[in-house]
Amino acid sequence: MNAPQPEEATVGPLGNGGLHVNLKFAGLALVLLPVLVALGAWQLHRADEKTRELAELAAQAALPAQTIDAFAVLPGEQLDGRRVELRGRHDPERLFLLDNRILRGRVGYQLLGLFRDLTGVVVLVDRGWLQAPPTRDRLPPIDTPPGEQILVGSFYVPVDRRRLQLHPAPGWPRVVQALDVPGIARLAGEAGLFPHLVVLDEGQPGVSEGEHARINMPPERHHAYALQWFLMAAALVVVFVLGGTNARELWRQRGSRRRTAHDDDRP
Repeated sequence: MNAPQPEEATVGPLGNGGLHVNLKFAGLALVLLPVLVALGAWQLHRADEKTRELAELAAQAALPAQTIDAFAVLPGEQLDGRRVELRGRHDPERLFLLDNRILRGRVGYQLLGLFRDLTGVVVLVDRGWLQAPPTRDRLPPIDTPPGEQILVGSFYVPVDRRRLQLHPAPGWPRVVQALDVPGIARLAGEAGLFPHLVVLDEGQPGVSEGEHARINMPPERHHAYALQWFLMAAALVVVFVLGGTNARELWRQRGSRRRTAHDDDRP
C-alpha cells in the first residue's frame, strides 16, 4: 500500500470550504511584487529627471550666443547646451577622428579639430560626422577652410564622467577611441585647451552633418519601461490568484449554486 503523499502547504482562513492559499507561491509573490513595483516607480523617477534635464538644456540653448572668453570661469554643468560664438582660425594639421561613430546606420568618424579664437583661447570643436572608407587602412578626406571664420555652436558636456582610454593611432589626423578633452589636449600639446567641447552647427564652413545625444535615454522610454514593470506586477497578481489559490474554483462553485437556486425558484 503506497504511503500518502504530503499535500502542498496551504492555508484556508475561511474554513475548509473557504479560500485556500499556496503558502510557497504567496511567499514568492510577496517577494517579487514589491520589487516589480519599485522598479516601475524608479523608471518614473528617472523619466522626471530626464524631463527636467531636457527643460534645462532648452533654457540654456535659448540664451544668446556669447564669445568663448565669457565662459572661462563657468563650471561644466552650467555650460552644457550654452550657445557660443567663435571668431578665429581652424588648425588644419592637428585633427582627431573619433572612431566607431554611427549615424543613421552608417559607420564613420566624428571630426574633432582645434580652433584658435581671436581672444587667444584654443577650443576643441566638433566639425561633424565623416563616413568611413570601405577599408580600415584608409581615412576619410578632410577639407579645412582657410582664413578667419565666424562660427556658432553649443557646448557639449557629457553626463558620463568615465575616463575611457584614447588608444590613439600614430600620425595625423589621429584616430582616437574616446572623447577625452584633457587627453586630446596632451596629444595635441595644448596645455591651455578649453576643457569642454564645442559642437559646431551644421552647414557652416568646414562643418558636416552630425548629432550628439544630450540625453542617453528620453523620458518616453523610461515611461515605457515603467509600464512594463507595472504590467509584470499586475500579471504576477493574476497568476497568483489563479494558480496559487482556489479562488477560481470558489467562483465556479458560487456560480453553480446561483444557477441551482435560480432553477429551484422556477414554478
